[in-house]
Amino acid sequence: MDVLAAKQLPSAAMVRFSFELPDGGAGIEGDAEVAWGTANGQTGLRFLDMDAKMRDDLSEWLEARSHNALPEEPDAASPCKLTDLSLGGCYVQTESPFPQSSAVDLCLRAAGMEIHAEGLVRVVMHPGHGMGIEFPARTEEQRKTVGEFIEFLTGQPGATPVLETSPRALVANAVDLSQTSSPEGDTEDPLLDLLRSGNSLDEEQFLAEMHRQRNPATVS
Repeated sequence: MDVLAAKQLPSAAMVRFSFELPDGGAGIEGDAEVAWGTANGQTGLRFLDMDAKMRDDLSEWLEARSHNALPEEPDAASPCKLTDLSLGGCYVQTESPFPQSSAVDLCLRAAGMEIHAEGLVRVVMHPGHGMGIEFPARTEEQRKTVGEFIEFLTGQPGATPVLETSPRALVANAVDLSQTSSPEGDTEDPLLDLLRSGNSLDEEQFLAEMHRQRNPATVS
């Protein structure tokens, strides 16, 4: 179950849950474990112990409504579109952004070229619009790979990049979070700076600033 708590709950914490199913359904209660949580209190609970009768009631309630909640042929992944890319990060348009601070794997393809990169979700203030992803493990090898991909796109005006994202961890570990500082001698990266400060802006301000920093110098 996905819930919004008043504050962040530690991973693996034990909690007691209790709720009533909508439309006059049965009451459900039991014990659960915190599977993941974000700084804003969004929390995933894994049920551990529930009365057999309650479990049957919940199962029947879900089964009766599943045909209305899911498409006949659900997509394996939400469609997403790469709109901005730099050595330090990217912005992705998607209706289903991952939680802030989650770690993701990215696969970018264009005209036969394919690269893979690790990312950290920095900005997820725009549900239904998109998310900003920083490349935290910016090793020399990854920087070179991303740089080559950007150079390839610059030289192929007709090439449309295709992006696939998948969650690696809904809460990034300490190693991911510690690798977000810029390497010594790193060049200016307006997109990365915007992703790191984006949560202080509302959606309109963020998108306007992102549009403003799109210029030939930034692209090159």
